[in-house]
Amino acid sequence: NTHLVDNLVDGVAYWFGIIAEDMFGNYSSQMAVIGPVYARNDTALFSEISMQTSPQIFLDNGFYAQISVVSETGQIEEGSVDLYMKNDTDSWLIEQDLPPQVNYSAVSFSSLGLWTQNIHGEVFFEAIYSGDEGDETRQPISTAITSTPSLVTVLADISTDSTSIEMNSFGQGQISLTLQATKSSHDLLLENTEFSWSLWESGQLAQSGQGQFIGGQSQFTIESSGGYLLIEPQVPAWIVLNNPNLNLTILSNGQNNSQNQNAEGEIVDPTISCSPLELVMGITNETSFQCTLSHTNPFALEITFSTNGWTPLFTEVILQPEQTEIHVEANDDISFTVLVSISSYDLLDTGTFSSTIDGVAYNETVGSIAFESKILWTIIPQPEAEVGEMNETIAPEISGSTLTTFYVGAGAIAIIGGFAWLLVTLIRKRQEDEAWSEDELDMDEIPDSYVSERRASQPLPVGMGLDEFEAEDLEEEIIAPQHHRHRLFDEAEGIEMPEDEPDAQDDGVTIDEDGTEWYEDDTGVWWYRESGMDDWEEYREQ
Repeated sequence: NTHLVDNLVDGVAYWFGIIAEDMFGNYSSQMAVIGPVYARNDTALFSEISMQTSPQIFLDNGFYAQISVVSETGQIEEGSVDLYMKNDTDSWLIEQDLPPQVNYSAVSFSSLGLWTQNIHGEVFFEAIYSGDEGDETRQPISTAITSTPSLVTVLADISTDSTSIEMNSFGQGQISLTLQATKSSHDLLLENTEFSWSLWESGQLAQSGQGQFIGGQSQFTIESSGGYLLIEPQVPAWIVLNNPNLNLTILSNGQNNSQNQNAEGEIVDPTISCSPLELVMGITNETSFQCTLSHTNPFALEITFSTNGWTPLFTEVILQPEQTEIHVEANDDISFTVLVSISSYDLLDTGTFSSTIDGVAYNETVGSIAFESKILWTIIPQPEAEVGEMNETIAPEISGSTLTTFYVGAGAIAIIGGFAWLLVTLIRKRQEDEAWSEDELDMDEIPDSYVSERRASQPLPVGMGLDEFEAEDLEEEIIAPQHHRHRLFDEAEGIEMPEDEPDAQDDGVTIDEDGTEWYEDDTGVWWYRESGMDDWEEYREQ
């Protein structure tokens, strides 16, 4: 029998006692007790997760995420929370199995891993609550998810050699600008940043234009009789400039300018531009590329490159100039080679990276200055070979032992294959020979193999002339063998022997292309005599 008990309270322990009783009112003196049992609502409680995070994050700064999971009964302590960061294309796990009530904080964003190096712009923090299955006394809890936007920023600074520029005698001047991130690993994120410039003279707009930073540098020329130049970078919200714009004073030729970098006694920094450098992931180990150094100083310079600091972030990638010292004439440029060596790709990933070129420019009259320039290089993935096509790909370097093993294995396979093909050909040939009829044997040309089978051991007497032998008139001319090997082997190997017309003589002697004389007696035995031999020798196949 079944008895339904209602009005039970969830989470309260109940015991049930059972006594047997018959229809006459007799009952047992012993009671069967069952318990404790609990009443539970199996419908999952609705949960809700909330999160507050840092609205803006810089690579070396800390950030926080305050997370709380609640239900209709209050704050939840059961279950766990996983915290992620996401953008439009990727997702990264920041922390796993956090408690439902937590104030998470990181000392430095970059401490989360190498994947943070190239993170910039708008991202989302996503918190996922696992829910809880409950137990005998607790109701299950549903899962929950929430996300909060944040902005990963790059701090940068725009600068120039001098805040005042003096025009030359032609009223022209060159403006050199530098855009540099506070953290050098972010320099590549600033590549191709654009800016606008406007030249003002006597309160009126005289000239304007656009520019772009390549490798952190930009140069352009203006014509002016004096005024000021306004530089306004056009950057997205995630690039935060220490100075949002730059004002330069423009001086006409001859004006006093104590900060003029082109004045006698000071050196204008040289600039360096390089050809593209692409490294194939896991394949390129040694390579080189070309760079050009230019300067606008009216005197020659001696350039000395530093061998340190070219690749400060990657010890596995070494960039070093082939020449550490070069000479460049006044207002000139010169090319030089940079050697590249990669020891390991284990900690590297595909993408674009920057390196700093350090050097010293020296002139014995003017003095010396230290300068630096940035170059970009890229690691690309290995090309994928298309199925069914012979595409040209870059193969990894193979050691000598690997090549030896390859050649020995390939040679063994080739030899075994050759013997197998030769055996099949010989068996097929033998089957064809056994299938001939006697009439066909009479009609066909006598093979060399049959000539050897008919050979008789009748030696040719030494000193006897050929005219003493009885010549047998043959209906078809039999050509003497030209090599000391059976033609069947040549046929099996696919070698076609040219059938040269023999030099026939009346006495039945033929001469092959090597000058060897051949004669067949009436028993089918071949005899030969080479140049310089007085007597004939019986031909025996090797």
